[in-house]
Amino acid sequence: MPDSMKAVVLTRFGGPEAFEFMDVPVSAVGSRQVRVRVHATAVNPLDYQIRRGDYPELVPLPTIIGHDVSGVIEDIGRECTSHRRVSAIAVALHGQCCRHVAMSPCRHVAMSPWRIGVGAAMRATYALYRN
Repeated sequence: MPDSMKAVVLTRFGGPEAFEFMDVPVSAVGSRQVRVRVHATAVNPLDYQIRRGDYPELVPLPTIIGHDVSGVIEDIGRECTSHRRVSAIAVALHGQCCRHVAMSPCRHVAMSPWRIGVGAAMRATYALYRN
């Protein structure tokens, strides 16, 4: 795993111009986390509300937004017993997903069927939020 990756970083509140494409460090996986190699990410209403500054007291800047992602599990913390490191597509439901690699608590990751592809897995995040 490289020491850094590319990410879309929100450096100030405002419009789309508030984002910068930057190199950021890759964190080590915590004992209850998985690391997902991001293939697709989406912008949901919370993401644009954060971007425009609706929650400045809750979101310190700079930050990486994004709450919906699909990709491949690359690494798993030692206490994550319900997932395994495979080339399966995963759906992570957690913040800071607008990057090449996202970290997520184990409980926020759902394995998707092998054959649906990353686009369909991305759409599945909305169904998981509703249930």
